[in-house]
Amino acid sequence: MKHSVIAAALAAAIVLTPAVPAGAQAVGVTIGGRSVALNPAPIEQNGRVFVPLRGVFEQLGATVVYSNGQINATRGATTVSLTIGSTQAVINGKQVYLDVAPFIVGNYTYVPLRFLAQSLGAAVNYVSSSNLVAISMPGRAPYPPPAPRPPYPPPPPRPAPPPVNLTAVRPQNNAAITNRFATISAGFTRPIVASSVRVVLDGNGITSQCSITRNGISYSPPAPLGYGWHTVRVAGVAGDGVSLDQNWKFYVAGATTSLNIVAPADGSTVAHTFDVRGNTVAGATVQVVAQAGNQRQFRGTTVANG
Repeated sequence: MKHSVIAAALAAAIVLTPAVPAGAQAVGVTIGGRSVALNPAPIEQNGRVFVPLRGVFEQLGATVVYSNGQINATRGATTVSLTIGSTQAVINGKQVYLDVAPFIVGNYTYVPLRFLAQSLGAAVNYVSSSNLVAISMPGRAPYPPPAPRPPYPPPPPRPAPPPVNLTAVRPQNNAAITNRFATISAGFTRPIVASSVRVVLDGNGITSQCSITRNGISYSPPAPLGYGWHTVRVAGVAGDGVSLDQNWKFYVAGATTSLNIVAPADGSTVAHTFDVRGNTVAGATVQVVAQAGNQRQFRGTTVANG
């Protein structure tokens, strides 16, 4: 008999459950300034907001016991009792009335939000412009705002590209050479843009006469290099924008002039008049100095005729 009564009561509760309109609009809920994600979401019906029973009660710090259509919630010294399908409720032993009875949608029990919050001593404010219900508990500090997310560390700076230098220069830097047709060449420590290369010899541009690649330059003098110091300057730009502008120098020395005297023989006695014969480089200037035993000297200059 008892089981039949319970079944009949549940059936009546289901019959009394109002249908949720198809256009029912979900609303947002905040508690103590913090947004609360309720699952399922709150619904608005006939100008009232209904929320899933257990979600809001527990967010307000209450414990909930649901059995056979009876809802009992406790928070501190406050107790609230409601019945599915009934507008009667009991708060701390005192009977009160609701405008709308709690109802069931699917597997969830919905209760009027304002009654639910105020019965536990909370203040309720509905902001229609944002469709939001704000609940605050007197004497309860608001939830602190979430800590800001630390900014992402900046990416490490890109390493500076390596420099570009001349290498394997020929003739070597500060070298002395005698070949006046020596090839002038240099390599690059890493590739550069061949079209950006400029070559200068002793202040004169010779780029158009050079063989140039991304790895180096080479120049063969069309005419003999002059004696003395020569400076080679090479400039260009690598693909990553690093520039090259370096120089080196070398020295072209004249050939050593040799002189071979064949007459008179070394240490021989000569007459007052004698011939001096020998050989040397064509066009060389030869100075002849003769000194007699009585300290008299003769000095003359001639040009070798080859």
